[in-house]
Amino acid sequence: MLYAFPSEIDYKQDLIQTILADRVYLVRSIGAWILQIILERGFKIPEKLIIESIAGFDDPNMEIRQDCAIFYNKLIKKYPEILKNSEISSKLQGSLTTKYFTDHFTVIRTICEDTLKLIPESKELIGYESKNLEEKFKTLEKALDHPELNKSVVIRLKVKLKSYIRSEDSENIVKILEFIEKQELTEEYFDLFHELFKLKKDFEIAGELLKRLKNKFSEVPKSREAIIYGNLNEMIISRRINAVNEIFEYILEGYKISERITRKIKEFVIYPQATPKITELSLKILEKIDTEESKKIFEEKQELENYILENNFESEVVDIKNQTWQEIYFSLKYLLTHDYKTLNYVDLEFLDFMKFSILNSERNSLIITIILLDIFKANLKSGDTNLMYELGKYKKSVLNNIFKIIFNEKYPLLAYKGLECLKVIITKKTSWFEESVLNAENFEEYLPLISKLLDENEPQIQVEALETLASMVKLNVKCTEHPEISKKVLELISDDKKWIIFKKALEVIYSCNFEDNLEMLEKVSNQIIEYLKTSNDDSKLFLIKFFKIKGIDKIPDYLFDELKTFETSSNPYVSSEIAELIKKRKMNTNY
Repeated sequence: MLYAFPSEIDYKQDLIQTILADRVYLVRSIGAWILQIILERGFKIPEKLIIESIAGFDDPNMEIRQDCAIFYNKLIKKYPEILKNSEISSKLQGSLTTKYFTDHFTVIRTICEDTLKLIPESKELIGYESKNLEEKFKTLEKALDHPELNKSVVIRLKVKLKSYIRSEDSENIVKILEFIEKQELTEEYFDLFHELFKLKKDFEIAGELLKRLKNKFSEVPKSREAIIYGNLNEMIISRRINAVNEIFEYILEGYKISERITRKIKEFVIYPQATPKITELSLKILEKIDTEESKKIFEEKQELENYILENNFESEVVDIKNQTWQEIYFSLKYLLTHDYKTLNYVDLEFLDFMKFSILNSERNSLIITIILLDIFKANLKSGDTNLMYELGKYKKSVLNNIFKIIFNEKYPLLAYKGLECLKVIITKKTSWFEESVLNAENFEEYLPLISKLLDENEPQIQVEALETLASMVKLNVKCTEHPEISKKVLELISDDKKWIIFKKALEVIYSCNFEDNLEMLEKVSNQIIEYLKTSNDDSKLFLIKFFKIKGIDKIPDYLFDELKTFETSSNPYVSSEIAELIKKRKMNTNY
């Protein structure tokens, strides 16, 4: 379609970015070809898409890296002025240099070299491979004068260090370590963490470098964490193993691991993996993490492994009503490791789930609670008619129990699963959430849940939360008593491109009792005037409506003076509305 209508690219760039980031390499390769087609047809590619697409240089598939290299080579030759954008220039130079220094394939290195020749600042890097080791170090030293090339240099060092470790070349290992020792350690050097950890037993300098990193960075940098998390989700098993192993090394060096990575490690323990190595490493990690949930999952997994050794239990049938939690686990494990790849083949009622929930009894299993909640979510996604009936019949009970799961403080993975489950209910059963909240005996107790849903960057979820909140406000929930939620709703008005969220958030703001608290009214009014400065003309009319509803005479003079400046707007509707407000305030003041 884009070949026939390449001018559509402005409207399709989100789709192109999604294709370029797909897990399947054949889909990603289509994305790379789309970029080349649009370029060949002579249509301008948005700068944002050019920047996002640079990630293609790191694709594990050689053909995609090659297509990416060809695309940027042609792009710069056709539109050299693109390098005037400093972000594009620095990111592109960094990625081109990294591939030129490190890619295994000569053809990719050659294309990158040819492209680098088009960037004046890169001339001193050309001819790197033909230099001896000392000259290479000098080239790398010069490259480090440019912060955007830090990553390229570190990756080059990593590649050579791995090679020398394999060949047990101690002399060159020391040379590289000594070179690193002279440098200021930036977050890019975490790419070398695994190699340094491996070498610290035999090379004191490697241990000292690890200490320097730890002293400078108390946490694993977000950039490195993002790479690790991506590798944990990789289809290539070796990448997953390497990522889990690196996490274990961070734990041993005293680093704290983020919640989203910890969640993934817990899931590796809970569910059967492609190789036992992933489970073994994940168990070692959980053993070192001093939290109640990690300990519980570790202990239960040990208990379950002992159970299967003693009982040799194996069944293709999952019978929630009659099996013990140990039997349920091994029935699920048997099915998941054989012909079944999803969870939505197990019959499960919500009441059965509650019977096994660890929040109902500590004698229940956390692992089974999490798995059954995943089954519940999977069955909901597939439109299970029995569950849909239960949701309608037991609204109060379902909402109350999911609320308890989400806000339990002992088990963060379970809480996360509960929130994901609620989001599926909201998307599958329209208005269920609003009806369930409003029918509760004390619906204000669900305000923390609404606040949490407003944080989710998913339009349908935010809309449902806003509609529920608007109904609660109309039923006399006072916004002035809940300033944190009011602030979140106000922030949602800042982006009028998300039109439906913008309008739903304003409906809440219109209904709020800000006029009862003049200090809060002043803050909200000030923020809305700030939004008026950047919003489109249609949005301005909705924002101005706030002052018509709340009373223009109640805002301070300095804000009124700012509001008056919009009377000269080129949009006649906007200037007319402001003129009416000025007239109304003048009449009230004179009166």
